[in-house]
Amino acid sequence: MTTNMVETDRENGQPLVLNWTSITFFAAVHAIALLAPWFFSWSALGVAIFLHWLFGSIGICLGYHRLLTHRSLQVPKGLEYAIALIGSLALQGGPLFWVAGHRRHHAYTEDIDKDPTLQNGVSGGATWVGCCTNVQSFLSTNPTGNLHRI
Repeated sequence: MTTNMVETDRENGQPLVLNWTSITFFAAVHAIALLAPWFFSWSALGVAIFLHWLFGSIGICLGYHRLLTHRSLQVPKGLEYAIALIGSLALQGGPLFWVAGHRRHHAYTEDIDKDPTLQNGVSGGATWVGCCTNVQSFLSTNPTGNLHRI
């Protein structure tokens, strides 16, 4: 993974990291999407909508967010692993990274200077998907003390 250091994390002074692998991948996906009008098909649109629902709704919202971060439901371990795998296919980081970052976000929602989803004044996905995150600072932060359960 190729990275460059930029600025520092507002909470602990650790350098933030630009993840050029993620930036390049997401730029390429969006550039290829510009070709969609010339290669449109209803079946491809249906597949895209289904995959968006599967990775976003099931993988991230249900899996990473409700199941792993908040533990608001229980499922058999095999199903939990399958849902976590689907979440990882959404390309928002692995389960441990995502859960640690989201719990850190909840720990600092009242202090926007420390909220990891608002680094450099940019909200949400632009920083979350790896543009400006220091993975080690997320993993070293364990606000609820139970990341070992993931």
